[in-house]
Amino acid sequence: VRTAACRRWPVHSLVARCFVDDAVVTPAPKKRKPPNYWKDINNQREFTDELAKTLNITEPAGWSSVTSTTFRKHGGSSVLGRYRTLKDALQAIYPDQDWNIVFPEKPAPPPLTT
Repeated sequence: VRTAACRRWPVHSLVARCFVDDAVVTPAPKKRKPPNYWKDINNQREFTDELAKTLNITEPAGWSSVTSTTFRKHGGSSVLGRYRTLKDALQAIYPDQDWNIVFPEKPAPPPLTT
């Protein structure tokens, strides 16, 4: 779709402004959550449930392939900022699940010999 606006805007913005009908749409900026929003475990759970849907995680074991970086890239920085690790976050958000099965403890390294 070509419009009069296409003739007025610089080349770098033509795609975003002139081809909206072709599903090239710039996403709306995310709104900031109110203060203390992420302190509520229900808000953390709602976010994590939605992320699970986005990542096609249907069972707890699916979280074993998710890194903290991936969690953050999907908007989970504020949730992870409240915990030491992703495992700690999931343990708090879903306390009925045994996360030690999904994230087994790593064995201690062998002692150094001299």
